[in-house]
Amino acid sequence: MLDTANRLIELVLQLLGLFRCFQVVDEDEGAVVLRLGRYYRTLTPGFWWILPFYIDRARVKRVLEDTTDLVSQNLTTADDRPVSISVAIRHRIVDTRKALIEAGDFEQCLRDSSIGAVGELVSELTYDELRAITTRRKLKNQVAKNLERWGIVLEDIQISEFTRCRVYHIKQGT
Repeated sequence: MLDTANRLIELVLQLLGLFRCFQVVDEDEGAVVLRLGRYYRTLTPGFWWILPFYIDRARVKRVLEDTTDLVSQNLTTADDRPVSISVAIRHRIVDTRKALIEAGDFEQCLRDSSIGAVGELVSELTYDELRAITTRRKLKNQVAKNLERWGIVLEDIQISEFTRCRVYHIKQGT
């Protein structure tokens, strides 16, 4: 009996959702409206009317500054020294359309673009050049350039770990 009541409540809520004709975008959010699956407009914070029956659907994303820690990467420098590097990036969304529509999976684009820039920079510089103070500026410029096309502004970047490492290859016999 309880299962039937839960299903009935769920059905009623879904039907009510068909008639929803407004969208509230909070101060810390940005949104895009898809009309019949295609980009229609970008919404700023406030109250907005939208067409019901899922003709218009709003996709909402938090646009405030956020921090993302990238996974540690084991890379080889230009002078063939293996290093391990971890980076934390502070960013915010400035173009909601690019971040939600063009990027597809926003978080994955953010990670892939940043990890790629780190890998590219490490492979171009020697170990001593990477330890220089200017490396962070070069890294910030490269990551910022990569993120710009997804509507993301890089506020800051921190190298949280940078160490030499050893790589061992273990071969297993069959």
